[in-house]
Amino acid sequence: KVVNDILQNVDERGDEALKEYTSRFDGFRTEEFQVPSDLILKAWEETHTELKDSLLLAKKRIEKFHSLQVPKNITYIGPHGESLGRRWSPVEKAGIYVPGGRAAYPSTVLMNAIPAYVAGVNQIIMVSPANSQGNINQTVLAAAHITGINKVFRIGGAQAIGALANGTESIPKVDVI
Repeated sequence: KVVNDILQNVDERGDEALKEYTSRFDGFRTEEFQVPSDLILKAWEETHTELKDSLLLAKKRIEKFHSLQVPKNITYIGPHGESLGRRWSPVEKAGIYVPGGRAAYPSTVLMNAIPAYVAGVNQIIMVSPANSQGNINQTVLAAAHITGINKVFRIGGAQAIGALANGTESIPKVDVI
């Protein structure tokens, strides 16, 4: 019931509902949900070399594995002259939810964003709850940077899922979460 109420409220009131829930559940007030792209780049630049190397190695391995899974289109002419086949096409926009707040999950960024990009998704929108100062973990942002995510929003919980599912004034609607 509570989750349904949150989803409905976000659908009806958009960013105003997001502001209320962010203040209530995450403990900070904001007028701007999106993390500026320069802060995403800065997070990468300020990450220690050893951690950068680990993130890049993980990225490479995940890309390789998932590239082997990309389905192939099939077309052929059947015995009666009919054209038969299967065509795969990616969605335009995908949303990913990365847990956060007191913990950091850069692996969640990599394991959700990379398969989507390998599959051909054009844009990934990331949501993650911030700490009480309104910040997302630097390593999570660094992982977003190397996967090409440039739209990161400081929002969590059911309200983040509702925002991705329906869109708000600040957060675009996605095709799949």
